[in-house]
Amino acid sequence: MSFKLLNMPISTIHHIIGGILLLIYLSAFIIAFLKEDFSRKIRMFGDIILFFQYLIGILMLIIGLRNVNLHYVFALLPVILIPFSKKLGYKITTLLFFIIIFLAYLSGIKRGL
Repeated sequence: MSFKLLNMPISTIHHIIGGILLLIYLSAFIIAFLKEDFSRKIRMFGDIILFFQYLIGILMLIIGLRNVNLHYVFALLPVILIPFSKKLGYKITTLLFFIIIFLAYLSGIKRGL
């Protein structure tokens, strides 16, 4: 079964958005050392994109596209990290988001498109 948007497979769109998320969270972490208030806006934008990434991932599961289990573990870790973010601090939490999303990205491309 194939689901295409903009003449691309949905897995390719999911892959591209994952790469964009990596850039957003990395830039939010770097900018946090210069202007934390602007960095928070960038990360908020990343959080919104991450929400849509989750929706696309759920849609992929519904239509039968599967990935390695490790990808799902890494993909859901940011949600588990949210309650601890105030205690850990903004910069550390942003760095952890980047690392976790990077690991999810790597485990996702291991499966292939």
